[in-house]
Amino acid sequence: MPFSSGTYSVVYNWTTESAAAPIEIAKLDQQDADMAAALSTCLLRDGTGLPTASIPFNSQRLTGLGDATAATDALNRQTADARYLPSGSLATDRLLGRDTAGTGAPEALTVSGGIEFTGTGGIQRSALTGDVTASAGSNATTIANDAVSYAKMQNVSATSRVLGRVTAGAGDVEELTPANLVSFITTADGAGSGLDADLLDGQSGAFYQSASNLNAGTIPDARIQASGVTQHQGSLAIAFTQLTGTIANAQVPAAAVTQHQAALSIAASQLTGTLADARVAQSNVTQHQAALGAETATVSTLARRNVNGYLFASYYNQSSSAETPTIGNIIVEAGADGYFRKSTLTHTKRQIVLNCTIQSDPGGTPSGTAGDVFFYY
Repeated sequence: MPFSSGTYSVVYNWTTESAAAPIEIAKLDQQDADMAAALSTCLLRDGTGLPTASIPFNSQRLTGLGDATAATDALNRQTADARYLPSGSLATDRLLGRDTAGTGAPEALTVSGGIEFTGTGGIQRSALTGDVTASAGSNATTIANDAVSYAKMQNVSATSRVLGRVTAGAGDVEELTPANLVSFITTADGAGSGLDADLLDGQSGAFYQSASNLNAGTIPDARIQASGVTQHQGSLAIAFTQLTGTIANAQVPAAAVTQHQAALSIAASQLTGTLADARVAQSNVTQHQAALGAETATVSTLARRNVNGYLFASYYNQSSSAETPTIGNIIVEAGADGYFRKSTLTHTKRQIVLNCTIQSDPGGTPSGTAGDVFFYY
């Protein structure tokens, strides 16, 4: 094979071969065949020998190349510059592209809108200025001091809100309600707080120093000195409906009671203790005498009425023959005549001794029946 890695090598040297004549015909045929094979693999300048594989040029230039005309023609520099460089050259800080609508020749494009060339073959974002700043090519942005206006802040969620923080510890800004503000103020209230209210409900402090401006509520008892009341007690008027509890007897003059005693009405359920005899009229007893009853356990001396209406005294004791208690003086009343008698009684087992003293003349002579004990004048 005459070609090895692109190098043609002659197999036979005819000078050498002629020294040992005759030259063999087979060697001549082989040499001619190698030369024919080598010529068949060459590119011919008339264009009739076409390559059958990609041809590397070993970093060498093709010189004298004509301008490309067909779409498949190789480009020389002249054709490439004319086609791809505007006006045949490209200014600094330009990009090749096309901004014009439709297909066409490349155009030199500039950059703007926050994009710039680095000067070292690159492109970067320009430096940010204004409310938000950043260095050229940096992704770290910073909000400038005093740059954010109220309009650029987020909306407050509702009316009557202020910005602050009520949650314990450091953290995000929060919306505070009026109740939060009152809580802050009352926490700081007290001596040394520096709080000084100018107006309260539209009035200065002097307004509340005048008692004549009080028009609602009740002053607690502890806020009124006793001397402030007693000096005016003569002018006080208390309605009966304002009284509770019990008025001491010493505070009610007798005249204030006796002038209204005719109108007084006391229910039996309101009475306690025992009424003095002088407070009970005879008529209040006699009109209910039919309903009166006495238990034997509480009665020892009885005033009994006989069949003629006269009263007489007897001793009643079921459990003992002794006089317990001792029978003393009793006053008995006759049935219809209204006269009173007084008798001193003593008990001696089976007899009653009557020491009679006439209190008034009953008039007439009472009559009795067997078993009655009575006295008369």
